[in-house]
Amino acid sequence: MKKIFAIIWKDAIVRFASPWELVFFIILPVAFTYLMAGGAPSGDSDPRIRLVVVDEAQTSVSRQIIAELENSTAVYPEVVTRAEADNQFSQRRASTVFIIPAGLDAAAMQAGAASVDLRQQPNNLNATVAERAIQTTLRRVSSAVSAANNAVAQREKANPFASPAEKDAYFAAALENAQKLQDSTPERVIVVKAATPEQEVDWDPR
Repeated sequence: MKKIFAIIWKDAIVRFASPWELVFFIILPVAFTYLMAGGAPSGDSDPRIRLVVVDEAQTSVSRQIIAELENSTAVYPEVVTRAEADNQFSQRRASTVFIIPAGLDAAAMQAGAASVDLRQQPNNLNATVAERAIQTTLRRVSSAVSAANNAVAQREKANPFASPAEKDAYFAAALENAQKLQDSTPERVIVVKAATPEQEVDWDPR
């Protein structure tokens, strides 16, 4: 056994006789692993994927979309100008750019004329995750807007609004109420763990 250790020690001395051998066999693998892991972890960093957002609509609906994205568990929005978004995307510093164009409001969504612009880097996993998060957000916002519009229509049939301002205020209140109902929706699936005591079962594999 001593001879084996002596041979190993001799080979190690020969192998690492040069300082460059230490660099290639020890330091570089450790540094590469550190970089691939994303460097030193930080408790303040957001683990979600950064989503570049351009809000050209500046409406209550666009603000609601951004608010829903902020609550996403997969992405977090970073609102920038159109020029900054184009610059980041062209330099591949942004995997996805989500543009909310001008004119996107409740009326456009109710009429089915609303559209958004989504730009993705090709063959990018983060872009795919961001796309799914955006789809989920748009479904939630569309559902709330539809409920608010139905409430406005029912109210107008029963008691017409005195002015457009009153109608807008009623819509805003109905939209806020619909959003609260969405947030308070109970879980559809509840996991229940059995409380029965464990029993030993004699089992003969023959």
